[in-house]
Amino acid sequence: MQPSTRGVGIHKGGWLALVLRLPVDDPSGRMRVLRTLETLGCAILRDGVYLLPDAVENRQSLGSLAEHVRRLNGTAHMLTLRAYDDAQAAEFRALFDRSGRYDELRKTVESLSAAFGISDPASIARVLAKQRKEFEAICALDFFPSEAQLLT
Repeated sequence: MQPSTRGVGIHKGGWLALVLRLPVDDPSGRMRVLRTLETLGCAILRDGVYLLPDAVENRQSLGSLAEHVRRLNGTAHMLTLRAYDDAQAAEFRALFDRSGRYDELRKTVESLSAAFGISDPASIARVLAKQRKEFEAICALDFFPSEAQLLT
């Protein structure tokens, strides 16, 4: 599988924080916002505070989401941040570690190898295609590709 290049060259030490207060009277709106944050790969700093590496694509996505939250009668503030020191920068980067997801995917694919030669080749191809999509989904959110991605 090919590694992602999404994180390459986008992060120069800056961060974007989105501070939200979602309306309590619109549960479906709240859920859409929370799903969007997850889809964007946001890390949670604390309740209502979400973090992404500072990049044009992320600025546009968070800006659009902030507008949506305001239309729901919530509040949204997008801030740019710099880590206080190297230790804090490392903590922020660690929030985006996707190694566990790659490990789970690798174990799933390895367990499928037991079915090779036994199962219908078309069934195996479908399952492998699904696993490939899962790999691509993880890569799309892997802002700081690591060795775990290369091993998958």
